Amino acid sequence: AVYSASTGAAQAQVFRGSASARTALVSLHDRYLLAPHRTKPAITVWEWGRETPAHTCYVAERLTCLCADSTGAYVVGGSPSGSLYLWLAETGEFLCSWRAHYRPVTRVAFLQGELVLVTAAEDALVHAWSLADVLCARSGVSGDAEPLATWSEHSLPVTGLCCSRAGGAGSLVASSSLDHTCRVWRLGRAKALCAVSCPSPLLCCCLDGQEQRVYAGGRCGSVFEVSLTGARPPPPR
Repeated sequence: AVYSASTGAAQAQVFRGSASARTALVSLHDRYLLAPHRTKPAITVWEWGRETPAHTCYVAERLTCLCADSTGAYVVGGSPSGSLYLWLAETGEFLCSWRAHYRPVTRVAFLQGELVLVTAAEDALVHAWSLADVLCARSGVSGDAEPLATWSEHSLPVTGLCCSRAGGAGSLVASSSLDHTCRVWRLGRAKALCAVSCPSPLLCCCLDGQEQRVYAGGRCGSVFEVSLTGARPPPPR
């Protein structure tokens, strides 16, 4: 189903021919919907308002996650091999790929208004990458790209990732994991700002609009609400 962000009402919208990977839908320019195929090395593209796919783009390997930056200029996909793939959205031109993780990539997200990509994987690591550094490395201008930051306090696969709306050095990144913890990081700091343990393995997380709370979805079916302002977190819903 498609929901209105302003009213919360469900809108009649059907996209046929979908076999997309879980949590990998991308809306591009409010005109296109992109989804990697669950079992094939392909990305399906729909136009909003049309039921049948407009395009099918074949890629080097099956993708597990997908995202676009806030301007809609770049699309990034993560794969089971731990590699990331980068394309220009307007033309579909493939720019580069690089090995970012040792295990399958589970989530990719851009910092708002920044060409900084945050990635998470089953290797329990969260990395932040500068796209400028990645492109320079791939063009031979510099050596291999290194992450801007690496956060390694999770002990099991990272399952959820969410970036704050504010860009720059103060950007917040929230992550959830099968190790039962939800952690909040700040770009420029090696250690987590806070870590909350929940009674269930966690499958996803998100920050609220004011960046005062984190919501984490548990495998048990509960949603856990965590305060970032020092107040005692409410019980699971």
